[in-house]
Amino acid sequence: MAPTCCSPAGTGTVGVSFENGGHRTGCIVGVGTAGEEAIEALYRKMYLDGAKRANVFTVPRVMPSAPASQISMAYGIRGPVFTVSSACASSNHAIASHRLCGCCATLSSMQQS
Repeated sequence: MAPTCCSPAGTGTVGVSFENGGHRTGCIVGVGTAGEEAIEALYRKMYLDGAKRANVFTVPRVMPSAPASQISMAYGIRGPVFTVSSACASSNHAIASHRLCGCCATLSSMQQS
């Protein structure tokens, strides 16, 4: 997702400047839903297989904020990083949030689940 957002015409090269440590670059990700596969796997494991505990990675797999934090860590983005989760309007709200953030560049996109 992020390499496409950062690449001019999908060339694979990052087209966003992260000068000054990335403090003026933000990452806003719109997520309608998150983690259905992880939740289903947990239900199967607990109810069908009789597991007593959930996998320790279940929570990070279902957190809606995970995509934004992963992108920011991968690209050194140190400005505002957050997720907008408002169902079908998430991508629209993520793009609109760019104006509120005060950065010179913001990556905004919708996670496909």
